[in-house]
Amino acid sequence: MQLTEALLTPCKWDLIGFSGERVVVRGALWLRTIFDSRPKAKTIDVQYLVINIPSLYHMILGQPFLNTLGAVVSTPHLAVKFPVSKIEVGVLHADHKEDRWCYNECLKPKAVEPRNVPIGLQALPRDNNKQSIENLEPSSGRDMRKQPHLST
Repeated sequence: MQLTEALLTPCKWDLIGFSGERVVVRGALWLRTIFDSRPKAKTIDVQYLVINIPSLYHMILGQPFLNTLGAVVSTPHLAVKFPVSKIEVGVLHADHKEDRWCYNECLKPKAVEPRNVPIGLQALPRDNNKQSIENLEPSSGRDMRKQPHLST
């Protein structure tokens, strides 16, 4: 993609890792991203946070991203559905073999080589920039889920 360190916008946040450790964000980058499930596609601007940690993942999709895309995730099917128009739905499927390989690699006790990992997550502020967690929640104050229709 020919992206350079100079394109990163400095961040004042750290992330909290899966095991509770703080992970320093190297920078943020907005990229126009195409979600393609031929012949249907959707393009949105996504903010990627770049970190440097050992990981088997290329990226982790966070709730703000999934809400912007209007996505519905099915982990048993390794699929993401998203609206591309008022009447069409796009579907992205993951590779089951790749998923199984990744799972098996996670079980091995060896370390993985660190690499730059862009992720689309809302970041937690560093201690010197104290904000409440409610201010970081993208859907705070509104419920984006469909509500049940009660008939009488």
